[in-house]
Amino acid sequence: MDAIFGSSAFGVVHTDFRVLVHEATNVPSWCRTLVVSWKKGVKCVSTEPAPVQRGRAEWNQPLNVSCALCRVTKSGQVQVQAKFCWLQVFSEDSPLGHDWLNLADVCDGQVHNRTLQIWKVAFFFWRVAFQRSGSGSGRD
Repeated sequence: MDAIFGSSAFGVVHTDFRVLVHEATNVPSWCRTLVVSWKKGVKCVSTEPAPVQRGRAEWNQPLNVSCALCRVTKSGQVQVQAKFCWLQVFSEDSPLGHDWLNLADVCDGQVHNRTLQIWKVAFFFWRVAFQRSGSGSGRD
């Protein structure tokens, strides 16, 4: 963890992530397009609308997300506190649902593929890949 965040044992690290939205499957037939958004306060990053064809939408489009991660020392080791990323799915500007991921679990610089599920209005799956893409500055 020191190689990622430096030698400081605690503090706030401003970090960039690349979220690659691959596809959604099992999409209800009444959906014409889907958009995936990440929102935090006034910040909002969204994909372009993807057309739904035969129950599937495909993006392969990155969302660049920036947030602050808090690091603490526990038992002599630097750890990153949980930071949840909420991704929302919209169809024609109507929210279909959301899923989340703890960004602290994917801050090692490696690509982490996840299959997320939406079950609020409809039940379908979507594949995304998360990767920490910036070097944390360690400054507030």
